[in-house]
Amino acid sequence: MSDARVARRARSSWGARERIGALARVAGRHAPFVVVLGTGIVLRGLVLVAYQPSLPFRNKDPYAYLERAISMSPEGSYHPFLYPVILKPFLLAGAFPLVTVTQHLAALATGVTLYALLRRFGVGAWLAAVGAAPVLLDGYQLAVEHQIFSETFFELFAVTGLAVLTWNRTPSWWAVAVSGFVLGIAPLVRFTGLALVPAVLLYAAARRIGWARLAVLAAAVAVPLLTYATWFKTETGSFALTNRNGFYLYGRVASFADCRRVPVPSDERVFCPDRLESKPGRGLFKAGLPRRILRDPSYNDRAGSFARRMIRAMPERFVAAIAADLARYVGPREDQDFRKWRFPRHVGPRDRRHVPAGMHVRFRMSPRLASPLRAWQQNVSLYGPLLGALVALGLVGGLIGLLAKSSSSLGPETSLFALAALGLMIFPTVFAVYHFRYSIPVIPFAGAAGALGAHVTFGWLESLRWRRRSSSTPTGNPNRGTAA
Repeated sequence: MSDARVARRARSSWGARERIGALARVAGRHAPFVVVLGTGIVLRGLVLVAYQPSLPFRNKDPYAYLERAISMSPEGSYHPFLYPVILKPFLLAGAFPLVTVTQHLAALATGVTLYALLRRFGVGAWLAAVGAAPVLLDGYQLAVEHQIFSETFFELFAVTGLAVLTWNRTPSWWAVAVSGFVLGIAPLVRFTGLALVPAVLLYAAARRIGWARLAVLAAAVAVPLLTYATWFKTETGSFALTNRNGFYLYGRVASFADCRRVPVPSDERVFCPDRLESKPGRGLFKAGLPRRILRDPSYNDRAGSFARRMIRAMPERFVAAIAADLARYVGPREDQDFRKWRFPRHVGPRDRRHVPAGMHVRFRMSPRLASPLRAWQQNVSLYGPLLGALVALGLVGGLIGLLAKSSSSLGPETSLFALAALGLMIFPTVFAVYHFRYSIPVIPFAGAAGALGAHVTFGWLESLRWRRRSSSTPTGNPNRGTAA
C-alpha cells in the first residue's frame, strides 16, 4: 500500500473520530434533552409496531376527515378543511400507514423546536428539557398522534409560528411575515388556532416591534384566513371559515336553554329542549337535534341566533358553564371522558364501522406491546392539576417579567406561551364544550410556559437575594471585605 493511500486513510479516520467527538460534546451539553428525545423516539416506535396502521377508529372524526379527503369537498363538514388536504396525498399514493408515521415525526419536530427555542431564550438545559418533555412523553399525546386527528399538525404549525416570531427580540420583516402566515394556517387545521391571534398581537405590542411590523404580522395572519373564506364561499356560498359555528354555539347553551323563560321566534323553536326527542346532554352531538337538522347548513344561522338569545337572557348560566368546563381541564380525571383515549386492549371487526367505503384498512394490535404502552399512558401524562400549575406558573412568570420593564426580560415570551395555552383552553369552552381531547393541543404551550415561568421566577428570586446581600454589606470602610 502506498504512503499516500495510508495518509489518506489516516486523515479519513481522524476526521471521523473528530466528527464523533463533536457529536458527543454536543450530546453532552444537551444530555437531559437527548434522554427525553430518545425516550420519545422509542415510545413512538413501539406505538407504530403495536397498532397498525393506526389506532382503530372509535370516534367519528377520523371517518369525517377521510371522507372529506376522498371527496375534496367541505360540504357537510364540521371541521376546517386543511387536514383533509394534508391527508389527500397519502390516500392518492396508497400510503395510508405513513399518515401516523408522519404525525409522530411532526410531534418530534415540535418537541425539538420547543427545546431549541427555550435554549435560545437562555433557559438551562435541564429546565428546557422539562419544558419540551410533555409533548414528547405524554401518553395521551402519543395516542392522538397515532389516530387520524388534526392535533399533531396543528401543534407543529402553531409552535413553528411562535418560534419564528420570537427567535429574535426584534424579528425581521421576513420573520414577521412567515410567522403570521404560518399562524394564519393553524386555524385552518383546528379552529381553536384563532385563540392564538390575540396572544400573538399582545406579544408584538409588548415587544414593541413597531407599528409597521405589527401591521405586516396582522396582514400575514389574515391572508390564509381570507383566502380560505373566499374558497369556502365558492364551495358552499358562505364567506366564512365554517357554516357550522352556530351549531357549535348551540351545543354550548343546549344544557341550560329554557324556552319557557326566554321568548323565542317560531322559526327557532325547533331548537327548544322541550321540542326535542331526548333530553339535551353536553355539546352539539348530544343535544338531541334530529340528524336532518344537523346535516342542513341552512339551520346554522338560526342555531346561532337561538344560542345568542339564550346567552343574553341568561349570562350567568353561560359564564357558569364556561367556568365548569375550564375547571375540567385542570381537575382530576375521574369524571372526564379521558378513558376513551386510552390505548385499546383489543381490536376487532367492529372497529371497521367508521372506515369510509372503498378504503381497505385492517387494524392489527400486538397485545405484548399494548399493555406496557397503556401502563405508560396511565402513569406519564400531563395530569389536570399539573397542566393548571404549568399555565399558572407561566402567567406569574410573565407578569414578573413584564413588571421588570427590562428589554432583556423574558416577560413577553413567557406571557405569550401562557396566554396561548390559556386561549386554547378557553376557546372551546366558549364556542363549544370541553372534551378531554381538546386538552392535547394545550400540552406543548403549557410545557414551554411552565419552563419559562420557572426560569423568570427563579431569576427574580435570585436578584432579590442578591439585592438583600448588597444592601446588608457595610460600606463605611472601603478596604473592608464583604461580610460572609
